[in-house]
Amino acid sequence: MDTPSPTEDVSLTFADIEKLLSDHSVDVRGDTIRKLSLMYAENDFVEKEKQIAEDIFRLAAKDVEERIRETLSVNLAVSKELPKDVVKTLATDPSDAVATPVLQYSPALSSEDLIEIVKTGNDARQTAVASRAVVEEEVASAIAAHGREQAVQTLVKNEGAQITEKTFHTVVDRFGENTKIQRSIAERKTVPESITVRVLEHASEGLQKFILSKHKVDPKKVKDIVKFSYEKAMINVSSTATDEEVQAVIYGLAQKNKLTPTLVLRALCTGETVFFENAVAFLTGMPLANIRKLIYDKGLLGLPALYERAKLPPKMFPAARIAVGLIQEIGYKGGDPDIQESFARMVVGRLMEQMGETDEDIDIDMLLETLLTEEENEAAE
Repeated sequence: MDTPSPTEDVSLTFADIEKLLSDHSVDVRGDTIRKLSLMYAENDFVEKEKQIAEDIFRLAAKDVEERIRETLSVNLAVSKELPKDVVKTLATDPSDAVATPVLQYSPALSSEDLIEIVKTGNDARQTAVASRAVVEEEVASAIAAHGREQAVQTLVKNEGAQITEKTFHTVVDRFGENTKIQRSIAERKTVPESITVRVLEHASEGLQKFILSKHKVDPKKVKDIVKFSYEKAMINVSSTATDEEVQAVIYGLAQKNKLTPTLVLRALCTGETVFFENAVAFLTGMPLANIRKLIYDKGLLGLPALYERAKLPPKMFPAARIAVGLIQEIGYKGGDPDIQESFARMVVGRLMEQMGETDEDIDIDMLLETLLTEEENEAAE
């Protein structure tokens, strides 16, 4: 941005204003707008002069000469006083040179304004928004979902960006194999552990060593989280598939010894009934129609008998019963990944209440892993 030289006179005189009004040359208009904007930025006006200056800015923001509009944008991008209508005119200017300074610096633009720019803007504009000193959560989410590579990389490199775990997952979903974005995520001061592990899955050996060193991830935990991530992915793939497609997935998992109890129970406890029903049919060798009748049997015998025949861990049965009851209560049968988390929270909440526990931080992965570990320990004893 322009800053006046210590020896430069930036005072705006009546002669300057008269010249601006009478002389239509680009040089005169540009010089006058520059002086006016610098004085405005220094808050050198009384109220009436300020209003006159703002009216001139409204005209300058629509000047046919790009250089005039750019001069205004560059010199007033950080202004807290510049009227919102002038800022929005500059932010949506056809020229990136005019729009990007206010997109990156202007405090007058709301989250809604910035999200709209992200959804409709080009690389330069998305990147300008991602470069702001503070990028609020909802804006960061929009960049992760709609931003091009440069904007997303800028976002994850920006420590002032408020990036939630869900937003990080969106970034990895879209750019997980992009080495620049992998590196940018790895270099952040703090990254959710689930994201660190997902990046590790795609990273080169050198970057893996860097991540493990910087973020101090327990190798055993990495293995567990990779397994959880894989299982969740399998459930999500199956959430909108037909029975035949799900059966093919389940058969493939079984062939690789990956049709684990936690995978089967996680599907049920996140409301993904199609996967659970087909998995139990595979484990018991019973027809799918019979499985569905027994699972949702109003009596007390169907589900326990089926559960035992499938050789699922008894310690996990209370969670399974609660999940089936919740499915019957709310009528949810899966197919919406956005609902999985809230459904699982309800299952965990009810189980914790039943067990007399008050741990609000426990999640379905932790719960299933804990129950399975307890079961294995008891069997070993």
